Amino acid sequence: MPQFLMEIAYTPDAMASLVANPQDRRDAVKPAIETLGGTLDNAWFAMGDCDVVLIATFPDNSGALSFAAALSAGGAVRKVKTIPLLTIAEGVDALKRAATCGYQPLRRATATVR
Repeated sequence: MPQFLMEIAYTPDAMASLVANPQDRRDAVKPAIETLGGTLDNAWFAMGDCDVVLIATFPDNSGALSFAAALSAGGAVRKVKTIPLLTIAEGVDALKRAATCGYQPLRRATATVR
């Protein structure tokens, strides 16, 4: 099943609630992921543009989108970025296919002298 990297940023109010009442939110999101046929592989607090990073496995893109939409609709999250992950073998296969797909890059036009 496909895996997804999800970068999640809380709203300031949600972060204030977590500071006032620190908690492990994996217990809150795991059932939602499982209802969509997925599994929560792991999660981490992060520093920078996002507050939490998680890796989840879903049966398809629709499951990942459903979970991201549920997070966004809940109001405690200001941003969810979902990144599909490919195995190295899948990536190598994609690179091989790219080399043979026939795409022709745009070439720079040569100037005509008048």
